[in-house]
Parts: sequence; structure tokens; C-alpha cells
Amino acid sequence: MIMEPGDLLTQPNWTWHDHNNFGTEPMIWLDGLDAKLVQYLDANFHENWAEDGTQPVIGSSEDMQQRMTNIRSPSYKPSTGRRVPYHYKWADTLRSLEAEAAAGNADPYDGYILEYTDPLSGGHTFVTMSCRIQMLLPGQETKFHRHTSTTIYHAVSGEGMVRIDKADAVEFAWGAKDTFIVPPWRWHQHCNTSKTERAILFSESDLPVFEALDLYREVGD
Repeated sequence: MIMEPGDLLTQPNWTWHDHNNFGTEPMIWLDGLDAKLVQYLDANFHENWAEDGTQPVIGSSEDMQQRMTNIRSPSYKPSTGRRVPYHYKWADTLRSLEAEAAAGNADPYDGYILEYTDPLSGGHTFVTMSCRIQMLLPGQETKFHRHTSTTIYHAVSGEGMVRIDKADAVEFAWGAKDTFIVPPWRWHQHCNTSKTERAILFSESDLPVFEALDLYREVGD
């Protein structure tokens, strides 16, 4: 899978993977892991690639995406029943976000927000993690809400502010490529501080874990 700015690549557990930079400039990306949960469950282990060098390439993300569309071979099923690696391209994500904004389907607490769903089940991105993308239009402010899950945000573009807590609120200003965390069960509000440019936030949370344990709660103004 060849990464470009804004892309999301998934690597399910127990899947061979390695990293390469084929360019001449340094490359930086954001990793999202459920390592702490896995360590707590005492299921953290790995296996190194036995051969020299990197693993051989036998396919591409384009091949995988084509097999994962709604129109595919009726005989195709993942051999292990586990999640499959997938490549969510930024161009497709942005197109979906813009369509959501054009339709006016704004969430009162998160603006125009979409989830990266599993291509086979249509469920959360992972069994333990949900990945989402949201857009705030120029000057847009959301209502306050809170939930039992923890959310890590990464600013794709634009600038804004998040207010934590209602009484004696703490304000954190953020700009493009900044990362911040909203702890569980804390009131928070999103604001796009620009009057001319939209703001886009990528986020990942442990929401699926709390849903599976029947511990997810969310309340808003």
C-alpha cells in the first residue's frame, strides 16, 4: 500500500507488515494502536519476518479495494474470518465529507462526521477501535457533549479550538497536524476559529470496546 497525505491504512492483528520510504524526504505518519488493552489481556506477542529484507509484494491496495466493493465474487471470503488490511484513500474520504456537508447532515456535537467502516461487515474500523473524520465549516461551533470513550484527534487541516469542561472550561487551540486527546466523560465542544477556511479532524477512539462491554454512554446539551 502506497501512502499519500490523508490516507488511512489498516493493519489487522497477526498480519505481516513492514514500512518503507521510497522517496528522498523524511516521512511521518500517525500510528494508532490498542497495545495497552492487548498487554492488559496478556495477548501481546509478535513474530519477525524469517527471510532477509522485506516481504515480497504479491498484490496492491487497488486489488484489495476492488475485491472489497459491494459487487464482488460470491465465493470471496477472508480465509481466517479476521479483519482484512484496507486502504482508505484521502481523495475518496474528502469526496464523502464534502457530499455530507452539501447535504447539510451536520451532527450537533461533531459537525460533519463519518466513520471509516470495515469493508466487509460495515461495522467499526476495528473490533477495538473506531476511526472517524469530521469537518467543521468556517466559524462553526458544536454543542457540548461527553462520552465514556477516550478520543485522540489529529488535525488534518485548518485551525480550531476544543473546550474541555463547561464550568471553568479549558481551551486548547490547534492547527494543522496537531494532535490532542479528549479524556473520557469530559464535556467538550469543537470550534472552527477560522471565518474563511474549513477545518478537518481525524480521530480514533476505544468506543467499540465500551459498546461490547455495554459501558458506552453519551450525553449532550
